[in-house]
Amino acid sequence: MARGRIVSTTQSLGPRSLYLVPEDQAAVHERLLNWGRWSRGVTARGQVQSLEHRYRTPVTEEDDHTGRRSANPVDLQDALFVFDQVTLLTPGPRVLLHLWYVHRSPPGFIARKLKLPVGRLVDGLVSARYHVARLCDGPQA
Repeated sequence: MARGRIVSTTQSLGPRSLYLVPEDQAAVHERLLNWGRWSRGVTARGQVQSLEHRYRTPVTEEDDHTGRRSANPVDLQDALFVFDQVTLLTPGPRVLLHLWYVHRSPPGFIARKLKLPVGRLVDGLVSARYHVARLCDGPQA
């Protein structure tokens, strides 16, 4: 290790560690995934959306057994609550969570956008999830 250089403890795990969630953050990760699904499904006010999304293929017998129609449902109340908590974060963690959970951007793009080394994204995600978990579990008015 070079003198004076700060090396992340998670940096040596490689890029796959971005997709591993610590056990103590699994609950907040699920809540952030729910928020991301809700955010991707919401159309901005005044934005025109195609009508193709309204087409539904006919249901067959196989659909009932394969679970094709059972997509991950969105818990609207929780998504709105998490949205309120994420907006309280400082711009760095807020943008990181938005790019990771809503846009599902690749790590290289996020690193360039936030001007961070790719190896620091793991630490940033862990820290941002920690802050959201602290805000979600804190006293509610």
